[in-house]
Amino acid sequence: MKKNSLLLLFLTSTILIKAQNSGLVTDNNNQPIEGVNVLLVDQNLLLETNSEGIFFIDEDIEDNSNIQFFKFGHTTQVLKYNSSEKMKVVLKKLHVELDEVGIVEIHNNLGNNKLTNIEKISLNNNFLKNNSLIEGVDKIIGVDMISSGLGIQKVVVRGLSGMRIVTYLNGMQINNQQWANDHGIGFTDLGIGDVELIKGSSALKYGSEAIGGLLYFKDNPFINSHKPKVYLTTKFDNSSFLNRSQFGVKMNKNGIYFNFDVENTISSDYRLPDGTYFYNSRFKQNAIKISLGDRNNIIRFQIHNEITGIPGHVCEGDPAKENLNSLISNDIDWTNAYIERRPTQYISNRLLTYKTSYFKNNMKFDLFFGHFINKLKELEKVTVPAFDLELENNLISPNIKYEYNDFTFNLGVQANQIKNKNLINSRLVPDANSLNIGTYFIIDYLKSNFGINTGLRYDNKELELVDETQDFENIDYKKTFNSTSYSAGLYYKLLEHHFRVSYSGAYRAPHFSELFSNGVHHGTNRFEIGDAELGIEYANQLDFKYQWSNEHFGIVINPFSQYI
Repeated sequence: MKKNSLLLLFLTSTILIKAQNSGLVTDNNNQPIEGVNVLLVDQNLLLETNSEGIFFIDEDIEDNSNIQFFKFGHTTQVLKYNSSEKMKVVLKKLHVELDEVGIVEIHNNLGNNKLTNIEKISLNNNFLKNNSLIEGVDKIIGVDMISSGLGIQKVVVRGLSGMRIVTYLNGMQINNQQWANDHGIGFTDLGIGDVELIKGSSALKYGSEAIGGLLYFKDNPFINSHKPKVYLTTKFDNSSFLNRSQFGVKMNKNGIYFNFDVENTISSDYRLPDGTYFYNSRFKQNAIKISLGDRNNIIRFQIHNEITGIPGHVCEGDPAKENLNSLISNDIDWTNAYIERRPTQYISNRLLTYKTSYFKNNMKFDLFFGHFINKLKELEKVTVPAFDLELENNLISPNIKYEYNDFTFNLGVQANQIKNKNLINSRLVPDANSLNIGTYFIIDYLKSNFGINTGLRYDNKELELVDETQDFENIDYKKTFNSTSYSAGLYYKLLEHHFRVSYSGAYRAPHFSELFSNGVHHGTNRFEIGDAELGIEYANQLDFKYQWSNEHFGIVINPFSQYI
């Protein structure tokens, strides 16, 4: 019986090795590590090691696919899959974690973090740790937020915000009237696994207009288990009597992967540090998210709705003469604590994306399509909206990535069309269209302890006013903006000392809100006047980073200089 068992084990192992559908993860003492996350990056598929440190792949994956191995408290490794070799990975035990601020070996959608200043943090436990998505993001050094309670929050990167910070969700640029401080980010942490951040103007692949920084949010990957994985989480927070609930299902059936997530959130007015309540900072949110894919194709659909109060609002008169005590209350009236009050924002976002990938030896081809619609209505009085906007954003982006020895080449194009339309005659910003086409080429060289990064991007943006109402019918505006963006960086490692320096430059064309705004924006208590003569805004940044660490202690120094 014992011989038969050994023979069966040998035959099974031989089959696994031949098929190259298994691997082993150990520590530096050759002990197996259980619960290591094994992420097939290019397939967006998450595996996990068992009690013997072994992980299994049900089907062959393409050679040169990236595989990331991660477990908290251990080093992270990214390896290239080779079907002719048996995979054995060693993760060293750590006593200090510097993943949020250090140079670690980890895969990033935004590029190589050894050569570019990319920060990455996990948002898997953000629901439990924080009351909003932005509260989790501002844990990154150099990131802050503008907030009017939990319902309206915006990211600030090194002092810059608004149109200078570009946000992506699963490859799609999110445009949700972010020119105003009373317009939030437009989605929650539902189903999101992590966020990457480039500080400054180095995001050539995802747009030149991110002169202050670029945020890239990415959903949790699919799972390889044939058993459905279900979660239900709910929380209550007494600072604003917030109730949040999320539910999700992940499953795999015959190589077809499916993720489903849904959320409902309700909150009363936000409690200030002195115990008073910020009147009308209450909000409601609900969202649904569906992802469906196989090894080379992913389609995602998302709906996000908000009803958000606008606090600190003055409908008439001079805001400077307003008694601030009228904007706060000493207690909560439970009979109407969650009932909407004027002024109010009604937000509805729809996002549909599709991505397909093709592998051939050392080449990877990606093609991305994205469609995003943002509807924003602000009601100042009972039934009459101050403005009612619909913004449509369409994005097409092909990319070719080729690896040769120690070089990586990225060549791609982005075509981004934006249409802004008013649904009523009253308007703060006009009907306008823009079409931005950008081409980029990026080269990375990384060998042992030395690396070089350089890239160029050329953009051509056409912006046209198409509003025929009385306020804009006599304005003939159609203008083209074009410029070149660039980035270059050096990386060097000497023993445990990491050095990186980068220099980048980018531009931002004016937004139609900056060109043509003309009216009272009650949400920010100001009268906004645009300037049709505005030109290109240029930005240059010099960034240096030094890191040293051992098993118990670490130092990071990151000075920068930015000129706009």
